[in-house]
Order: sequence, then C-alpha cells, then structure tokens
Amino acid sequence: GKRQQQCTSTSSLSQHQQLIIMSRQQHKKQDSSSSSSSSSSSSTLPSSKKKGADRSTKSTPLDNPSLHVPIDNSIRSPTLLTDDQIANFIVDGYIVIPSDLSPAFHHTFYENAEHIIEKGKNGRSQCGNNILPIMPSLSDVYDSPSVRGVLQSLLGPDYLMHPHRHPHMNPPGFAEQRLHRDSFWGYIKPRHHTPMMLMAMYYPQDTPLPLGPTCIVPRSQYMTKRSSLDRHADQMPEEWNLEEKPMVCDAGSVVIIHYDIWHKGLANNADVNRYMFKFQFVRMNAPTDAPSWRSASPSWPLPHLHDHPLMPVWEYVWTWMRSSSSPSSPSSTSSSPNSPSSTSSSSSDQDGAQPPASRNLLQDIRDTTVGGELGRLHAAYALGRH
Repeated sequence: GKRQQQCTSTSSLSQHQQLIIMSRQQHKKQDSSSSSSSSSSSSTLPSSKKKGADRSTKSTPLDNPSLHVPIDNSIRSPTLLTDDQIANFIVDGYIVIPSDLSPAFHHTFYENAEHIIEKGKNGRSQCGNNILPIMPSLSDVYDSPSVRGVLQSLLGPDYLMHPHRHPHMNPPGFAEQRLHRDSFWGYIKPRHHTPMMLMAMYYPQDTPLPLGPTCIVPRSQYMTKRSSLDRHADQMPEEWNLEEKPMVCDAGSVVIIHYDIWHKGLANNADVNRYMFKFQFVRMNAPTDAPSWRSASPSWPLPHLHDHPLMPVWEYVWTWMRSSSSPSSPSSTSSSPNSPSSTSSSSSDQDGAQPPASRNLLQDIRDTTVGGELGRLHAAYALGRH
C-alpha cells in the first residue's frame, strides 16, 4: 500500500503506535495458534522476553513501509556545528548527538528490533546491508536535523550514505572485543587524518556501562600502532598516553566517530539485548569554498592545546577543512614538553642548504627513539609548514 503521508499531530502519532500494537498482537496470536507447546502463562509475556520464543516474525517486519510514518525532515534546516565543536572533533574524533525525535519513537524502534534482528550461525545479524529497507524508520534517525547538521559540518554538504551498514545486536553475556579499527572492506592500508569517512552509531535504548556500549580511544584516529597493517590490539601502546572512553548514552543518541578511531564493543552484563545500528558516511569532495559549519573565526578555537605534540596535525586538518591556504595560528612550529626538538628558525642558510629547523625535523622523523609516534607525527606535519 501507499506510505502514509507526513503527520506531526499527536493523534496521528498515536495512530501509528496503535498500528504497531495491533500488528504485534496479531503476530502473538499467530505464534500462539501455531505452537501447541506454548503455555497460557508464557503467552501473555512479550515475545521478545520469552525463552526460545518463535522469532519467525522477522520475515514480516513490523517496521515495514505500510506501518512507517515518515517524518519529513527536509523542510527543517540542519543544525550545524560551531567552531569549538569542529575543533573538538578534530582533536578527539567523536561527537555524541542527543536525539531530536520522541522517546516513543526509540521505544517502538527497539521493540521492532526485538522481532526483526536475529543472530545467525556465525554470530552476525542476517539483515546486514539490507537493514535500511527492512527497518526504514532508520532514515528518520539519520535524516534528522541534528544528525544531518553534524554530517554536513564534517563532510561537506554533498556527503553520501555508504551502502554498507550493519545492525549490531549484543545479547546478554556478549564478551568484550579487542581494540581495533575497521578496515575498508578488506583493504587495511588507506587511512585519512582529514575527515573523509565517518561511522555513525544509533542506540535506540539507554546504554549504560553494564549494557556494553561501544568504547573508543579519543585522539587515536591519528595513531597506527607499529604498522598500518596492524589494526587489532589487546591494549594501547603506552607511548600514546591515551585513555579509553565508553560511549554511555541515552536512548536515541547517535555517536559519530572518525572512521579510523580505535574502538571496541564492551561486554553486555545486563539481561537484555543491546542494539547499535552502524552506518557509514563519505565525503565526496575536498573543501573548496567557505567552511561547511557555523564558523565565526578562522583562528583555532582551543588555545589551551597549542603545546600538544599533535597540534601541527590538528592545525593542518582545521586549515584543510576551512579550505584555507595558510595556518591560522603559529603553533605548527612550536615545541612542547612531549614533542621532539623543533627550532624557531625557518630561514634558509646562505648557501641554499636546508634551514636548521627542517634539518632537525627530518632527523626527528627518522629517529624512532625520540618522541615515539607522537613525536614523528609532530615533526612530519611541522616540516610541512616550512
């Protein structure tokens, strides 16, 4: 049948909920009549809570177009990020977006997921890339003004949703994963310090620590461990001096992370399923005009970080995203307590040889014993400013 038209009134939303409830009751009746072994007491429980419940309802998704009331977000302007928010993402590699949809939306979505999502023999959901047509209300999440605003701010106005997406259902007893960074569908060498690709994770339920949220390592998107070919780790190298951060969040939150950030799924120690719906978004063009966010100043907005060894990297990304041709702060050649030696001189020798600062930076890049990976990144990006 035709999809129902946009409706924002309370009565229309109530009708939508009634359709969901009626459909669920119908499936319960079908399950009860087809299973002679079901007891009268267990048949009164929600099918998602029954042990060994018949999950055949996934073949007739509750979240199908005939029951989905689309929310037209196209007429609502995206909520763009500020300079501070952009800089914080450049530094830490993540942002948590509170939902601008109703709590009822996320509750209904979670209940639908309980009927639809099922693990296969290999422990992975069988929906795979088809999760969007199976659960089309996901488009309301990723088309919401808040999410569109973040994606446009970070990837430009012509970003695209990548066709790969995946529903993650971690049941009770799910074991903690190893730290890892995702590959590019088997290709593991391409990495980008600039935001070329983002991962967006939607959590339809409250996700406290016992439920096993995704855990990330802020600022690790610039780190490659010992080799770009090594994308798994039991623990972080000490030289990174970074800490893990669980993405504890409220129902409806969307966590957007830099695609190259190190992360893992934590153990589910609760008694309910934890759902996360992973989507990917891609930048289509390098910045060529004005900033794609609500920019008030070309200057780097976080001056307290100017002495950090990664400041030259962050400054480069900031300048690139602004499509500027020159740095916006003098920090790229500054030294820091944890960085290799860089000099203040950038003038050439009289005989045309490399300037002293460049020679020192080249030595820092070659020397694997000074500053570690942080030091080499600092030297490489600072050298690019000479």
